[in-house]
Amino acid sequence: YEQRINEAGRWMAINGTIYIHAKDSEQFALNLSVVSFIRPFEVDMYLNENLIGKFTVNPFISTIITEKASMKQGENIIKFVSKDGCLAPFSQNVSADRRCLSIKVLELNKLRFGDENNIIYAKNWYAPDKNGRWMSGNATIYIIRNGNETLSMRISLASYSKNNVSFILNSELINKTGVTTKGVVIIADKLAFRQGLNKLEIVPEIGCATVKSTNNPNITKCISLFLRDFNLAK
Repeated sequence: YEQRINEAGRWMAINGTIYIHAKDSEQFALNLSVVSFIRPFEVDMYLNENLIGKFTVNPFISTIITEKASMKQGENIIKFVSKDGCLAPFSQNVSADRRCLSIKVLELNKLRFGDENNIIYAKNWYAPDKNGRWMSGNATIYIIRNGNETLSMRISLASYSKNNVSFILNSELINKTGVTTKGVVIIADKLAFRQGLNKLEIVPEIGCATVKSTNNPNITKCISLFLRDFNLAK
């Protein structure tokens, strides 16, 4: 849909298409900021008809990062397909808006590797507050390094209810521990980070608990762990 005045990003119905013109062929990942309407939507993402990702988009702003993809010289087509259709706001008693909405793309950027170190909170993170941020179910942090390094990792987090949590770095289990409502500090030493993109998955055993949003009772949140602090050190 067209972007409305004073509205960030663009909503799509069932399908949405973005055209990108590239001067040269190149490889990179895509970094997207997205949000869904009212409830989660399952979305497939294609680049030039090649599937580059399957994502769950939630009704809170979150970041999605694709795997490395190849863009050709000239016109390239990014296509989003909602597997769950779309919803009209008027039918949900939200507003008189008769558009059929699924997800909104707020921002889309190319993500190149090797330029600088960076940490990106991706799948299933809520927006942070002054004390930290909640996660929903399994969550992902992408860590970009400009070289191969051995680092220690310090994570401070608490659980909505007592939980056992696994930490997986680049598909390898690096820690599993119990987390309470009061919180714990986890330190993992001598972790191997590779140049480019590193994927840290935080996986609670129980999952998340559904609570109503304090700002809008029509919207629910599913929360599991609260991240207070996250640091890497040599």
